[in-house]
Amino acid sequence: MNFWKEAEWSEMLFSYLTAGWYDWTVSEHLYKNNTHCWSVTAGYYSHYILTGALLQLYLADEEGYRDTGTVRDISESHAKLCNFLRGRLEPDLRKKFVEFLEKVTGQQSTFYDKKLLQFGDALYNAKKARESHTYHVLVVSHQTLAKVTSNRGQTINVSKTVVDINGYILELSAIINKFVLDLVLKVLMNLDESVKHYHLKHFIEEIEDYHLLVEKENVGPVPTKLLKSLEQVRFEIEMELDERKVLDYRRFKETISSFGDKWRSYNNLKRNLRNLEDTLSILSSDH
Repeated sequence: MNFWKEAEWSEMLFSYLTAGWYDWTVSEHLYKNNTHCWSVTAGYYSHYILTGALLQLYLADEEGYRDTGTVRDISESHAKLCNFLRGRLEPDLRKKFVEFLEKVTGQQSTFYDKKLLQFGDALYNAKKARESHTYHVLVVSHQTLAKVTSNRGQTINVSKTVVDINGYILELSAIINKFVLDLVLKVLMNLDESVKHYHLKHFIEEIEDYHLLVEKENVGPVPTKLLKSLEQVRFEIEMELDERKVLDYRRFKETISSFGDKWRSYNNLKRNLRNLEDTLSILSSDH
């Protein structure tokens, strides 16, 4: 087993999933507390991150691994991910991706081609819905208004429209998550025995980490549909996992903790903290 390749792929895939679950959980938490503008924003990010997780699956394929840089580049940009899903960017990679999914699942590639188009449209629409809150102060500052009538007689209930958008965002999070999780399980179960059980064990740990994150951040409870999905995933993994086939798991985890992208992200986090500290110091000194 190539520990570096497998550990990096595992960590990236499950990190995308965990982040997507977290955003969905935050969105629902805010929704239940009537904080709809920020709930829509968090919900949009759950769509974006969970859809990005979908593309990480391709790196389980040897051919896909050669396209690591391209896959990461697409996943880290909303515009690129949208265009990729809709067939407007990297068409050759997209074709190979749907063929990979066909090979793993037995479902025809035309089905996945259609699904990617639908996901691209869904992500675009979620982005526009988010922008109608985030960038339009007349919506944000007046979202408590009931019916508003223009001088042309057009009427809109701003408050209800905001709540309805939020509700649809949350429903879409559940649909996207289910589709992605089903595919993740199929890909994992199709892996070679020499690596499959390492990833399954790691997946269980990531699910546990997600629950700890929800508790630490005080954004619970976990959305009902998400909780049911995770319970089902855990059940299927535990039925398949063979601990006798992960004898070198400690080394696997050590590799996960040391790969380059993770430390680049952490160092960038520290750099941003220092930049904010410097900015605060400069602005404070002017008073």
